[in-house]
Amino acid sequence: MPMFPTIANKARDHVEVEVEHDLAAGGIKVRRLATSHAFHSAMMEPMLARFSSFLSSIRFRDARIPWISNLTGTWIRPDEATDPAYWVRHLRGTVRFSDGLRTLLEGQPPVLLEVGPGRTLQTLAQRQPAAGTVPVLASIGGREQEESAGLLMTLGSLWGAGVPVDWSALQGARPGRRVPLPTYPFERQRYWLEPRPDKEAVPAPDRRSD
Repeated sequence: MPMFPTIANKARDHVEVEVEHDLAAGGIKVRRLATSHAFHSAMMEPMLARFSSFLSSIRFRDARIPWISNLTGTWIRPDEATDPAYWVRHLRGTVRFSDGLRTLLEGQPPVLLEVGPGRTLQTLAQRQPAAGTVPVLASIGGREQEESAGLLMTLGSLWGAGVPVDWSALQGARPGRRVPLPTYPFERQRYWLEPRPDKEAVPAPDRRSD
């Protein structure tokens, strides 16, 4: 059973509320997805023929960057990436995110980065046992954080993980300048050895010589 199952239906509002109530009563966290269609499900079948016809009019080119297929959970093959039928199956088929993540982690990446808004994939990756101690970052911070601040935090984390960062792409032609750092606060902590309380003196026994 998938770790985060998705229920796709055409139910009316009162039925959806009932399903939500039953799941919540069973201790299952529920969240409605803000989407127009249930992608990767049987609800896509009515438009697959049109989608296939549209894809047939496109000239595909070989991929320049290796990537993992959500349809197979393995590295995409050149013949798959340029095959319209593959993308039709991709729209209808199950997303094998967990399998794909395991394939990616086999290469022992230094860090995982979610490209795009939100933290959905970041959360899913962090729940993957195979991720271990690999840092998982989001491109943009959460709603409680300004976008620019979140981006800078992510870049700093990537740099700290050993990923080369093109700082000129961020700063442009603006020269960098030194910023004074706060001095050491000299926070003192004392570690004095407290004297032990005096014990009651016991008189030494008398010594008598013969």
